[in-house]
Amino acid sequence: MARKSAISAVMASQIPVVPTCRKPSCIKQPPYIRSKHTIATSSRLISFRSCVATALAGKSPGNQAAVRTAFAAAAKSCSGK
Repeated sequence: MARKSAISAVMASQIPVVPTCRKPSCIKQPPYIRSKHTIATSSRLISFRSCVATALAGKSPGNQAAVRTAFAAAAKSCSGK
């Protein structure tokens, strides 16, 4: 059985993220690392995500602008709940 080093064991549980900038006026963010096992534990966050998912279920907007508009409307309607 092969033994893993401590560094490879830690890196196996993490994902490197390299943010991309699509518009020339966007904020440049440096690369970072996040965990593979990041779990949302906040009950408010879980209920908000569930509400947004329910509001967007079954919809298929045509383009990216329509997706953003639909998501923003769903987020606004779910923010007070």
